[in-house]
Amino acid sequence: MNNDLNAVGASHAQKLEAFDTEALLVAFAEENARLHGHLSLERAQRSNAEAQLRAAMMELASANRLRAMGELVASIVHEVAQPITALDTSARAGLRWLDRSVPDIDNARETLRHITACAARASTIVSGLRASARQVEPQMTRFSVADALHEAVAMIGATLQSMQVTLRIADDSRDTQLYADRTQLQQVMINLMTNGAEAMVGVPAQRRQLDVGWEAARGLLRIHVDDRGDGIDPQLANRLFEPLFSTKPHGMGMGLFVCKTIVAAHEGRIELLPHEGGTRATVTLPYQEASTPACLRAELDADIDAEIDAYSGTTPAS
Repeated sequence: MNNDLNAVGASHAQKLEAFDTEALLVAFAEENARLHGHLSLERAQRSNAEAQLRAAMMELASANRLRAMGELVASIVHEVAQPITALDTSARAGLRWLDRSVPDIDNARETLRHITACAARASTIVSGLRASARQVEPQMTRFSVADALHEAVAMIGATLQSMQVTLRIADDSRDTQLYADRTQLQQVMINLMTNGAEAMVGVPAQRRQLDVGWEAARGLLRIHVDDRGDGIDPQLANRLFEPLFSTKPHGMGMGLFVCKTIVAAHEGRIELLPHEGGTRATVTLPYQEASTPACLRAELDADIDAEIDAYSGTTPAS
């Protein structure tokens, strides 16, 4: 009897243990199913988020390309406007020389040369802007700062005259040589001089004067353009170099942006600061006074030191 009871108890215990095991397995299965569903949902949400992110990045890249293209187009329109105006002015002048009772062939020929130079400049500006958009390095050459500035003045002389603006260039007898992109530097100066002239539209004609000067010292060349306009609104000073921002009613907002881009490509800086009631625009560029390359100059200095030591009977320390 006792043996039968023991057998029944053992069987009952085994069934309970088997039941518990099955219940645990069912619980595991349910939890696995829940986790699988949760992970599947997370995976779907992640895939959807990644797809949205890719779409947003593609849209942003497209917007950036469109913005860059818009800035390039606006830059070309802005920068080419000046040489086209000069072309028109020179062509009209040439016609007047030829329409005289006795045609002035020499002056007409000189006018045609100027037209050719303006057309070449327009082409160079477009090429330069396209190169800038492709982030191509500037075409560096060594040139006379005075010659480059006088060339730039000649290109906008008619425009300044029509605006009744007097231009005064500092008389610097030194032949300051700069290693830079000549066309781009002239482009900057033309923009700054044009901005200065436009800033004086509301000023009496007798006070409309632009002063252009430069000085080189301590490895830096500073070129400045001073106008006698109404100055800069302090609240807008930080935005003047932004693309497509202009304080002029019909301005495109590209001139100063192009200037800043060019100067930055030359490892320089550009500033607009109040000056004697008007504004001074200053371009600061790295400057190497000697035209001799640095490596060759170092060799020459070493040779000179060696000759001095030999002459004085000393031997340089090794």
